[in-house]
Amino acid sequence: MLLEFLAEYLKEQGFAHTDRITKSVGLIILEEALRRAAEKEKDGKPRSNELIAQTKLIAENIIAAFNGDANVDSRIKGILVFHKVLR
Repeated sequence: MLLEFLAEYLKEQGFAHTDRITKSVGLIILEEALRRAAEKEKDGKPRSNELIAQTKLIAENIIAAFNGDANVDSRIKGILVFHKVLR
């Protein structure tokens, strides 16, 4: 479900390369969103609102990485490069 949200959000933002983000890469990206959402909470348990916010931020970083933005999150860019989504 969250994987579908990520894909739809990317499409809404005008991202034309959603087909290059495979299910396995999408799940790795969502693991990062989950980790970041958990970091925001005192008890270390992610809440849905924060998870959605982090997923949107990561989606924006995916778009920035494809656009060649120098300020893209290095972890997200690293995932995309390692899995040969971004060349």
